[in-house]
Amino acid sequence: MARAVSYSASNTNQNKGRRKGNVNVAMTTTDLNNSLTWYSPPALNSTQRLIISDTTEPTGGENVTPMFLVCDDDSEVISFVNGMPGSAASVSTLADAYAYLASNDIGFIMGPQEYPIKTDELRLDLNTQMPSSYPQTGTSWYDLSGNENNATLTGATWNSDYQSLVLDGNDYVEISDTSDFGSGETNFSWEFWVSPDSLGAAVGTQGLVSYSSTVTSKFEIGISSTSFIVKANGVDYSYNVGNMTSYMTAGELCHVVFTFDTNNSKYCVYTNNTKHGGDRTFASSMASINNVYLYVKQVEGFENYWDGSTTCSRYYTKTLSDDDIYCNYAAMNTFINGDFRHGTNFNFTSEGTWSTTTPVTGYPAQITNPQVRQSGRLSSELIEVDTAEKYIWQIATRTLTKGGSSGEGLTGGHKGFACYNKDNQFIDLRNCGGLANTTLSRDLVAGDTYAYVNDDNIGSWRAVDSTYYFRHFCLNPAQSEDWGMPWEYTRVGYGSYNIYYNEITDVGGGEYRFKFFTSGGVATTFPSIGFDTPAGTPVFNGVAGGTYNYVFYPATGAYGSWSEYESGIFSGENRNSGTPFRFATKYVKFLDLVNYAVPADTPYPIGAVGYAYLQQVQ
Repeated sequence: MARAVSYSASNTNQNKGRRKGNVNVAMTTTDLNNSLTWYSPPALNSTQRLIISDTTEPTGGENVTPMFLVCDDDSEVISFVNGMPGSAASVSTLADAYAYLASNDIGFIMGPQEYPIKTDELRLDLNTQMPSSYPQTGTSWYDLSGNENNATLTGATWNSDYQSLVLDGNDYVEISDTSDFGSGETNFSWEFWVSPDSLGAAVGTQGLVSYSSTVTSKFEIGISSTSFIVKANGVDYSYNVGNMTSYMTAGELCHVVFTFDTNNSKYCVYTNNTKHGGDRTFASSMASINNVYLYVKQVEGFENYWDGSTTCSRYYTKTLSDDDIYCNYAAMNTFINGDFRHGTNFNFTSEGTWSTTTPVTGYPAQITNPQVRQSGRLSSELIEVDTAEKYIWQIATRTLTKGGSSGEGLTGGHKGFACYNKDNQFIDLRNCGGLANTTLSRDLVAGDTYAYVNDDNIGSWRAVDSTYYFRHFCLNPAQSEDWGMPWEYTRVGYGSYNIYYNEITDVGGGEYRFKFFTSGGVATTFPSIGFDTPAGTPVFNGVAGGTYNYVFYPATGAYGSWSEYESGIFSGENRNSGTPFRFATKYVKFLDLVNYAVPADTPYPIGAVGYAYLQQVQ
């Protein structure tokens, strides 16, 4: 993920990033005050962690270079915490090191995946999967928004496998400093990652948040077996959905967001990036409040405390947009749940079977993939990328059951990604230029039998009578602004229109004539494509090749342990079946393609994916 870091002793939280002590952390350098000097922290591998020290070295002062400490293992985390400038720590365990960092505000500690979120107008950011927020022990849950809205736990216990807090139906979270909540805000949002133990009618109404200024002036949100509950100032705004099991699954974490826009008298509810029921009526705000309670039964409010687990609670003083919610749900530019810390297989529902067999050390499960030769699987969600930025790929794979005639064959195949354009259309190599780039020498209109092109790169066109998927006649009409990229990307010739040639004639004067045919070899004419194609229109030969982008091949999975792979840093676009991205890429999906790097004879081995990261780096 992209990170930008600055050090400032006097520049307090700006409501646009995370802050711990004097360290500011943002998704990009433009997210926070541009008067600060921003630095790019080093990229990490899958096992490393990064301490960003609140104390600089060798000299202190304002707006100086932060000190980055890359920790290769637990012992280095402990050693660095004890030896940091300004540290009085004397810790001997990882948990104590985390606790010291969190409680003393002397810096952030991060892993390779820290789920970048929208931070504009963020007032509360409690996240158990970041040790700077919850150090895996104790009753303090630290706010990473920079507003110091720290919370106190009552009764909650730590689940190390899922890196979550377990609430048993009597536990709750309290925030006593309430200055950043209520206060007449007209636009605000509450966001949670929660897992209910049960969703049946017997559970009743479970609280997510509750606070008030008086007994009658209260604000509460929660869920029941049938409804999303919203109550404010004595008015019930709840939204009945009939059966909550259609929106949440018992035992699985769910992303739940309530957005409020009092100016327009509406609120909206989202679960796992899906908006439910359109805009609902809401016309209340709170003037002032007492303590904020999370996951709790309040006075005359909910029937029950939350019974389940949680990893995250956030509060914004704005109405989160659909794009904001998607970013926070999908952890922008990463595969949601790529390391399975959420304990469910969200983005991998079409990838394989969710299994708890031989998981990655420290994590509860993995995706198990029966090996079917030449079988490809893609993750279910489109993940947004910015091809101008820099990325690395990291995966873990292993063999669960050996195969082949010898019984010793290991899993293999390709691991990588599939590219999609801004309209969610798959990008094939035949959409990508770079082969036989030239231009039309004469105007081309619908119904024409022939196209005439200039002789630039004419020798690079695939020969007639070659396989049809090597003989696409592709054009980049100037009017096709959505996807017309001269000699780079088009949908005319392959995709929106499949256009083939199977006859090339030299007509002299630096001009060649192409005759149109169907894929089956029947003469045809140029179709009506909805765009003008005058002389000078860019043309190229659309040629098939590797279907996807294969980052790791062969990605052999060890038996009895995990094989870990990491790509080099890549950026940009071109015509390729590896890295970087293909032309016009806006989204990607994770790919697991079992191809020829497995035994040719059955039984095929059975493999697993332990994690898959697409990490944006600076």
